[in-house]
Amino acid sequence: MAGEMMRILDGPFGIADVTTENILCGFDNSHIQHNLERIRQTSSEEILSLAQKYLDPKDMVTVVVGDID
Repeated sequence: MAGEMMRILDGPFGIADVTTENILCGFDNSHIQHNLERIRQTSSEEILSLAQKYLDPKDMVTVVVGDID
């Protein structure tokens, strides 16, 4: 997630988009750093717990890609 945030911010148009969104939501650009810190502090155990809480395997679809042969 942190890498995706950095990719979005790579270049003037991405920075402008994120800055505009922050302004519209009432945030300043320090909000970006705050989010990066929150992402980096999230443990794998927390992610697993959230996945178990919100993702139900019965609601998922299995997709297999490749040659039948």
